Amino acid sequence: MQKKQSSLGTLIKLKRRILEYIAVIRSPHTPRHVKWLTVATAIYLISPIDLIPDMIPILGLGDDAAILSLMLGYINRFITDDIRRSVARNDSKTP
Repeated sequence: MQKKQSSLGTLIKLKRRILEYIAVIRSPHTPRHVKWLTVATAIYLISPIDLIPDMIPILGLGDDAAILSLMLGYINRFITDDIRRSVARNDSKTP
């Protein structure tokens, strides 16, 4: 039972984090270049064209993971306390 609660807590944190990223992108206070970089990252991750083809073991997905990690680290700088409170408030209203 403890593991199930731990997994549920992790999923709730992940959901909140995703909602925070979406709120950052929608925020009028977020610089335009951050929004463009986020869109470019999403396109790169979805695109079949890669710097290192995914067929190469470990390295193929490694470049995708590195780019995603860098982008998420960068966008974290723009998650304000207001965004966190707003997401938490809206998230607590949903069942």
